[in-house]
Amino acid sequence: MTYKSPLLLAGLVGVLGASSLAHAGNEKRNGQSSGQQLLVPVGAVGTALAGAPTASISGLEAIYWNPAGLAASPGSAGMFSYTRWLADINVSYAAVSTSFGRFGSLGLSFKAFDFGEISRTDEDNPDGNGTYSPTFLTVGLTYSKQMTDRILFGMTGKMVSERIVQTSATGFGVDVGLQYRTSANGLKLGVALKNLGTGLRYSGSDLEQKVQLPGQQPGAQNAPLSQIGQKADFPTTFEIGVGYDVPVASSQTLSVMGNFRSNNYGNDNYQLGAQYALSNIVFLRGGYDLLAGESGDSKKDAFNGLSLGAGLNYAMSGTGQISFDYAYKQTQLLSNGTQWFTVKIGF
Repeated sequence: MTYKSPLLLAGLVGVLGASSLAHAGNEKRNGQSSGQQLLVPVGAVGTALAGAPTASISGLEAIYWNPAGLAASPGSAGMFSYTRWLADINVSYAAVSTSFGRFGSLGLSFKAFDFGEISRTDEDNPDGNGTYSPTFLTVGLTYSKQMTDRILFGMTGKMVSERIVQTSATGFGVDVGLQYRTSANGLKLGVALKNLGTGLRYSGSDLEQKVQLPGQQPGAQNAPLSQIGQKADFPTTFEIGVGYDVPVASSQTLSVMGNFRSNNYGNDNYQLGAQYALSNIVFLRGGYDLLAGESGDSKKDAFNGLSLGAGLNYAMSGTGQISFDYAYKQTQLLSNGTQWFTVKIGF
């Protein structure tokens, strides 16, 4: 089937591209999307590479960046990642996967936000009246398969849940990705359509209040009035990436990669990354995420800028290995930067 690979890839890219155009937008849509938790990166490897490894990411980290890459790692694996995000928000991510041979690979992932205790205020209690803690959670189920000797396909279905006291919203989305690899250490191409789904609409008792209706008899009880929340789309993205491995020496490899991300909620992004690997044990990584279409300070947001990181793989007895990865990401305008810590174990 090797000779069919380019044609198959071109056809699938066309389908994904057409889907993304139907949801395309521009900077005028800033602040109009829901489920912003979906945009917070997970995993130190992809984050250190500034989101550029759409074409080359593999293993459990691929579930977030491009689900096609999950099929590139046989066996079973587990992963845990943590970051202290903006405004002291703790973000935890856990995932497990296993390969079922020719059937493909399945992965299960959980992403949770911890906002801590927030003082609850209203017009009668401006200094506070108790506390509350929002609950944001994303649960995903991923299927990935190596379709040919060069093409990998992956898809993630996910549930997005957000609750703030007695108001909540639940939506469902999907990520679809492809990777095309000319060889084990050669040119790689990748595409991913992410966060395509139902969007979110908030509802709940906190959107209800008792009011006196026009013409109501004096002394009558106030009637309940419900406010209907407006539905907002997920922050859908369409990404096209390329990667290439450059052998430096017998035990050293330099991987370079680039990515273009089209957003339906704001400006597009250009992302560049590079990774140096020594004996597949020590890794040094770096990248830069550039916001397109603006200039000066308007070319900055909380997600773009410089990223740096490092990793260490340790082979255990048998075929198992454990890896530790770290990433630092510049978060302009809102803080001095954030850090990611990731642990992965595979068999």
